[in-house]
Amino acid sequence: MKPNINVLFICWLFHVAFNVSHAQYDSLSRVHYQTYAEYSVNYKRGLINTVTADTLLPAKYRQIDIFSEGLARVYLNNSIGYMDTSGQFIIPLGTYQSPGGGSERGMFSCGLAVVQKEGLYGAINKKGQVIIPFKSRQLVNFTDQTAITFEQKKYGLLNTENEILFELEYDQLWKYKSFIYLKKDNKMAFADLAGDLKCKFEFDKVAPNRYGGVILTKNEQDGYANPAGIQIINCAFDHILWYNPLGKTTWVMDKEFLSILDSNLSPLASIANGAVIHPSSPNNPTAIHSADSIQYFDSNGILVGTTYQYLKQKHASAYRFKNDKCIVAKNDKWGMIDANGRVLIPFDYDWLMPPSSLNYLIAKKGNLNGMVDSNNRIILNFKERSINHLNYAGIEALQQVIDAEKWAERVASKIKISRQEAVKKAMRKNMYYQSESAAADVCKLITENEEIVWEIVTYKSGYTDKGDCAKTNGCSIVYKKQIKINAVTGKVVAKNSSKSLYPNYE
Repeated sequence: MKPNINVLFICWLFHVAFNVSHAQYDSLSRVHYQTYAEYSVNYKRGLINTVTADTLLPAKYRQIDIFSEGLARVYLNNSIGYMDTSGQFIIPLGTYQSPGGGSERGMFSCGLAVVQKEGLYGAINKKGQVIIPFKSRQLVNFTDQTAITFEQKKYGLLNTENEILFELEYDQLWKYKSFIYLKKDNKMAFADLAGDLKCKFEFDKVAPNRYGGVILTKNEQDGYANPAGIQIINCAFDHILWYNPLGKTTWVMDKEFLSILDSNLSPLASIANGAVIHPSSPNNPTAIHSADSIQYFDSNGILVGTTYQYLKQKHASAYRFKNDKCIVAKNDKWGMIDANGRVLIPFDYDWLMPPSSLNYLIAKKGNLNGMVDSNNRIILNFKERSINHLNYAGIEALQQVIDAEKWAERVASKIKISRQEAVKKAMRKNMYYQSESAAADVCKLITENEEIVWEIVTYKSGYTDKGDCAKTNGCSIVYKKQIKINAVTGKVVAKNSSKSLYPNYE
C-alpha cells in the first residue's frame, strides 16, 4: 500500500520520542508544512526533510520559525533572514533584527513582515523591499491589511500601503473580528476595518457581541449596534448579555430578571436571577438556568422541550448545545436532546460525557461504564471498568474499528470472503497509521472483535558520521518499525524494524 505522506509524518513525529537510543540528534520537534522537522545538535538548530531524510539546513542556527506565506524566519546570533521551502535565503541573514514580542511577530502576514533596524520598526515584503519605513518605536504584525503602531503611550493604525488610518493619538486601540475599538479622553468608539468611524466618542465602553455587532455602554446602560455598525437598540438596559442576529432577539439582565426580548423589545420570557449558558453557535438553543432548573430557547425566543433539572456540572459540555445536541438531566438521571427538544438518549444514565467532538458518549450506570452514540446505540458494552481516560485519538481509533465492521457487513458477501476476513482487510486499510498508544488502548477495551490484528508503521530519524558516512557531510538515518497488535489483548504479536542511510552531500 502506498503511504499517505501527511499521515505518515504525523505518526513518525509522534513516535520519535518512543525510542531515541539510536538517534544522533539531540531533539526533533516542530513540523514545517508537514514535510520538514526541526532538529538540534549541541543546542544549534537545523531542518531535515522527513520524506527524503536530506538535511535542508545544517544545525548552526539559534532558532527556525515555522513557514508563513512560504517563508520561514531564521536566526543566526542576533540577526535574522528569511528562507523558502528549498532552503534558499530570499532575504539574507544579517540584514535586519527580530522585532521580538512573541514567536508570531515578524512572520509574514498580509504579504509583509515586521522587522527591526537600528532600534526602529518597519515592514518588508517578500523581496526584502522596505514598504513601511523604519520610523516607529513599536509595530505589531499585519492582520486584515492593517497594523497597530505605538509610541509614547499612544496608539495608531496604518495599512499595508503605509497609509495612516488613525494617527498616534489614542489611549487604546485594538481589533476584534469586524471592528476596530478605540479609546480617547476616557470615551470610546468603534470603526470598521477600513478605518471609518461608526459612532462618536461618547460611550463609556464598547465591546464585541458574541455573534456579531457591538454592545455599547453609556451611563451604566447598555445598547447594541448591528454588524453594519448601526445602533439599533438604545442604551436603556442594565446589561445586554447578547443579541441573536438570526431571530433578532435580545437577551438582557434588567432589575434582577433575565429576559428575552423580541425585535420590538417586547418580553418573550423572563426568569428571576437567571443565568445564561451560551450555545456553540447562534442557531442552537440557548440555556437559561436558575438554582435548580434549566430551560432552552431557540433564536426566536421560543421554548424548546420542557424544563429540565439543573445539577452540579461534572463536565463543561453538560447543558451546552453543540451541533444540535445537548446533555441534560431529569429526575437525577442524564440523557440527550436535539435542538427541537426531541429525546435522543433516554434519561437512564447516572452520567453522560462526550470525550471528543465525535458522536460518542461515555456513559455510566451504577458501577458499570460503557459507551453509546447519539442515538443510544451501545458502542462499548457496560462493564466494571474505567474508560474516562479515553482521549480523541482513542475515540478516533474506536470509530475506525466500527467503520471497518460496517464496511465488512456491506462488502463481505459481494467479494465472497468471510466477514472476519473483510474486517481484517478494512482494519489494515483504516488503521495503518493509527498511533500505537491509541490502538493498544482501544484494543484492550474491545473484546467483541476477536482475531483482528492492527498493523502500525512508525518512523523516526537519526544521524551518523561513521563508516562511509564520514566521506560526506554525515548521513541521515530513517528508522522504520512495523508493529502488529492483537485486538483482543492489546499485546504486540509481531515486530519488524529496518533503517536506511541517506548521505548529506554539500
